[in-house]
Amino acid sequence: MELEWEPARDEHGNVVGLEIGFFDDDPDGEEDRAGEGWYYRIAGDRSWSGAWHSEEDAEAEAIEDLEDRRNSAAYVLALHRRTGWPIAGMWRNPSNAEKKAHIKPIPTKLYCMTPDGCAIDITGTYYFESLGKLSEGCRAKTYATEAEWIEAVGGARGESHLAPTDEYVAEMGERIAGNAQLLSRLESLAAVSELAASGDGKSPNP
Repeated sequence: MELEWEPARDEHGNVVGLEIGFFDDDPDGEEDRAGEGWYYRIAGDRSWSGAWHSEEDAEAEAIEDLEDRRNSAAYVLALHRRTGWPIAGMWRNPSNAEKKAHIKPIPTKLYCMTPDGCAIDITGTYYFESLGKLSEGCRAKTYATEAEWIEAVGGARGESHLAPTDEYVAEMGERIAGNAQLLSRLESLAAVSELAASGDGKSPNP
C-alpha cells in the first residue's frame, strides 16, 4: 500500500517549491492554451501549467504532479539500491536574470544509469545523451551514492519530492522485487557490465 504523503509547506501554508498565480493570459505565451486562470509552476520547471478555475484546483493538480515525480524519484533510488548503478541528477541552470539574483541551479529530476549507458526512471529508458533535450536548459551530474544525491538536494528526507523517505524508497523496492520482467531485464543489464569488466566483447541483448 502506498504511504500517505503531504508536501512540505512553509509558515504561510504554501507548498514549498511551488508557485501558483493568476494570469489574464497564458504566462508562457502559448496562444493555443486557455488564457485567464490559475497556473502553477514547480521549482526547476521553466514553463507553467495550463489554466485552472481556482487556486485550490491548481494546487490540487500540482500536488498530484509532485506525487508522480516523487514516485519516479523513489523508483530510481530503489533501482540504485538494488543494483549499485550511479544516479544521474538533472539540474536546471538559472537564467541570466536569476544569476543576477544569485539563484543557484535547481534539481529537477533523477535517473538511474545502466551499464550500457542509458538512463532509467519510472516512465521508461532513455539514451543518456538525450536527457538534455528532455529537460531543456538542464545539465546532468552523476552521483555514486544515494547519500550524495540527498545531500545535494538538501533538506530533510521527505521534504522534497526528489528526496523521498527511506520507507517509501524501500516500499518501491518491494514493488520492483515483485516485477519478474523488470528483474530479468536488470539481470541482463548487469551481465553487460560483467562482460565489459571481463574484457569479453560479446554483449547480451537485454
